[in-house]
Amino acid sequence: MGVINGGVFGYGTGQALLRGLHELESEKGYEYLILSSLISDDFKRDRHEFSAGFPKPSLIKINDKVIWSEVSDKNKSGTKYNPKPNKIIKFLWQNSLLGSYIISKNNYSHNISGDMITLIHKNAASLQEVIDWSLIELSRAKVANKYLLLQYDSKDIDNPEVQRLRRLIKEKVKPLQLKVIDTYEKIQSMPETEVWIGRNGHHSATGNLLVCDVIMKELRENRLKSQNKKINL
Repeated sequence: MGVINGGVFGYGTGQALLRGLHELESEKGYEYLILSSLISDDFKRDRHEFSAGFPKPSLIKINDKVIWSEVSDKNKSGTKYNPKPNKIIKFLWQNSLLGSYIISKNNYSHNISGDMITLIHKNAASLQEVIDWSLIELSRAKVANKYLLLQYDSKDIDNPEVQRLRRLIKEKVKPLQLKVIDTYEKIQSMPETEVWIGRNGHHSATGNLLVCDVIMKELRENRLKSQNKKINL
């Protein structure tokens, strides 16, 4: 089974779907579309007009309709293209052991360079509206098999808000006849140190294999059901 990895660092769920829909138009004969979403963060990212210093389209609500915004001005102060470093913090970070320790402890060190602006669009759709839009658009994708892959980082396993979103999404997909691949049960049964690299939310090699196992189990079962249906017909 050939696989094309369409993932892009920092994309939200809707933005990733937008890229996937463009790829489907390439007429390469895709049989499956798997939309991966880190549900604690990725739907929220689609509300941002700037993310980690980069301008991006965001889902906004205008006249009761959720649409994509235009990409904001890349030269806004604080972006990769127009950095605005804090000179005092930068000096202390580079020249003082005590200063750098205090800065790290107070979480100031993530944007010393002044080029990591993250900003929610003033007309951003609500989180609920972003989720609804993403699921509906995925259900409309012109491909035979559509899946939503639910992913988690190490901080999500016992997080009540993430569990609420997990339940909400599963309820929302039922009338849309979307298939969900949920990695939660598989990864929560394993030691945290085996599944993730430190506390940064990224899977280790073992964690990636666990996710792949869940995906392939679902795809095999789906293919088997399809074959049985053909035989019954």
